Amino acid sequence: MAKYYGYCYDANGKFTEIIPMDEKPIYEKQTFYREEKKKIVTEEKLCTLHQSIEDGTYKPEIDEETGEELP
Repeated sequence: MAKYYGYCYDANGKFTEIIPMDEKPIYEKQTFYREEKKKIVTEEKLCTLHQSIEDGTYKPEIDEETGEELP
């Protein structure tokens, strides 16, 4: 087993002493499991205009005077 030490310093930050720490025996192995986070997937949706074009239900607006499609 590893040996652990505590380090002491004075007010100026200078090392003063080393203190051996008492070893604690390991009685049993503990395993921690974390929950798997599920990815949220949202389905891509078209706006109503593009959806109607995709469905084939799109009917363009036609100008009464010129007979041309309006944007």
